[in-house]
Amino acid sequence: MQEINMMNEPVVHTTRDQAEKAQKQSPQFTKEQFLRSARYSGAEKDVLSVILQEDETYRLEQIEEQFTQFIMREVQ
Repeated sequence: MQEINMMNEPVVHTTRDQAEKAQKQSPQFTKEQFLRSARYSGAEKDVLSVILQEDETYRLEQIEEQFTQFIMREVQ
């Protein structure tokens, strides 16, 4: 019998390997692409310009995590 969630959809169980593979396949973007994106405000782009490296590529999930860590850090 197939598991059904509250939305009446089948429950899909993924293995750790499947999750890691899906994460590696997610699109990656350069610092410049994030800074040109309409997704972020001017102030958010200022933060991204500080925390991102020119020669690296990033997944959206990585950027969101780094941005949150930067904003939530303790001011010294």
